[in-house]
Amino acid sequence: GPTSGPTSLPTSGPTSGPTSGPTSGPTSGPTSEPTSAPTSGPTGGPTSLPTNGPTLGPTSGPTSDPTAAPTSGPTSGPTSGPTSGPTNGPTSGPTSGPTSLPTSGPTTGPTPGPTSGPTNGPTPGPTSGPTSLPTSGPTSGPTAGPTSGPTSGPTSGPSAEPTSGPTTGPTSTAGSTKQTEGNGDPHFKTWKNEHFEFHGQCDIVMVSNKEFCNGRGIDIHIRTKIVRFWSYIENVVIRIGNDILEVSGSSPDNGDKANYWINYESMGDLEDLAGFPVSINPNNDRYTIDLGSQYPGEKIEIRTFKEFVGVKIIGATESSFGNSVGITGDFVTGNTYARDGRTVLNDFTELGNEWQVLPSDGRFFHEIARRPQFPEKCWLPEDPRGDRRRRRLDESNITQVQAEAACAGLDDEFSRKGCVYDILATQDLDMVGAY
Repeated sequence: GPTSGPTSLPTSGPTSGPTSGPTSGPTSGPTSEPTSAPTSGPTGGPTSLPTNGPTLGPTSGPTSDPTAAPTSGPTSGPTSGPTSGPTNGPTSGPTSGPTSLPTSGPTTGPTPGPTSGPTNGPTPGPTSGPTSLPTSGPTSGPTAGPTSGPTSGPTSGPSAEPTSGPTTGPTSTAGSTKQTEGNGDPHFKTWKNEHFEFHGQCDIVMVSNKEFCNGRGIDIHIRTKIVRFWSYIENVVIRIGNDILEVSGSSPDNGDKANYWINYESMGDLEDLAGFPVSINPNNDRYTIDLGSQYPGEKIEIRTFKEFVGVKIIGATESSFGNSVGITGDFVTGNTYARDGRTVLNDFTELGNEWQVLPSDGRFFHEIARRPQFPEKCWLPEDPRGDRRRRRLDESNITQVQAEAACAGLDDEFSRKGCVYDILATQDLDMVGAY
C-alpha cells in the first residue's frame, strides 16, 4: 500500500499505488498510475500517460503524445509535430513544420520565411519579405509603401505611393487608353475623339511613330480613291519593323474578294507581323494584329466591306503611341498639327494635303506608281459639300430618314454619322456593314 510519507531513498521500483506525497528524489522508473500531485522536479523519463495537470517546469524533452491541456509557459524547444490546436500564446521559437490549423489571431511578428501557401485573408500588415506564391486574390488595399521592384504585370489601380521602379506593363487606370480610326469615305477620328472627313485622292500618313516597340517603328498609310464627289479608303498598309502588311477591299479585279499582301507577296503565309500575331476571321473581312505581347490589351483592326477598307487602333497608351504623328493628330494633346509639330490645322483639306505621303515617309504600297504621288498634290473632288452634292442628294432614292434608321443600331456617334453619310453618298443601305 502507499507509504505514510516520502522515503529517504528512491524505491527499487514503482509503488503499487500513489504515494501520499512527493518523493524526496526521482523514482527509478515511471509510476503505474498518475501521482496525486506534481513532482518537485522532472522525472527521469516521460510518463506513460498524460499528467492530470501542467508540470511546474518544462519537461526535459518533448512528450510522446500531446498534453491534455496547454502548458503554462513556453516549451524549451519546438515540438516534434504540429499541436492539436492553437496555443494560448506565442511559442518561444518557430515550429519545425506548419500547424494543422491556423492560429486564432495574428502572430506577434512576421514569420522568418514565407508561408507554405496563401493566407485565407489579408494580413494586418505587410510581411517582412515576399511570399513564395501569389495570394489567391488581391490585397484589401494598396501597399503602405513602394514595392521593392517592378510588378510582373499591370496593377489593378494606382498605388498610394510611387513605386521604387517602373512597372513592366501599363497600369489599368481608367481613361489611360485611346482609340483612333479611319473608315468609310473616309471618316477620321482623332486621338481626342474628334471627327472629320477628307475627300481627296492620294496616299496619306494616318499614324507614324518611330519610337514604337523599342525603336522598330510603325507606319499606317491609307490610299483613297475618288468616286464622283466623294472618296473612300481603298487600301491600308501597316509597317512594323521590317514587315509590311497591305489589305484591300473587294473588286471585280480580284473576284470580289478581299486581298492582302504580306511583304509584297499576294495572299502569302500570314501568321504574324514583326512577331505580333495576326488573325483573320472566317468571313475574311477582319484582320486583327494583337500587340498584347508588348502592349497588353492593345490591338489594330483592319476591316473590309465591299471595296471599302477601315483601320482602327484599339486600347492605345502613351507608352505605345505617345509619339505618334499623322492626319489623326498628336496623341497627347489631340491637336491636328502640321508636320512642323507646332501649327494647328483646322481646315481638313489643308490637313489632308499636309499629310500626303512624302518620299521620306517611305513607299510601302505594293503598287507605287498609282497617281497622284508627291510632288503631285492630292486630287480633290470638285465640290463635295456644295450645290452638286445637294442636287445629287435631292435626286436620291434613299432618304436621310431611311439612312438614319439603318444606322441606328451602331454603338457610337462617329459610326452612326459616318454610316448615314456613306449610305447617302453610295445610295446603298448595305453600307451599314462597313461599320
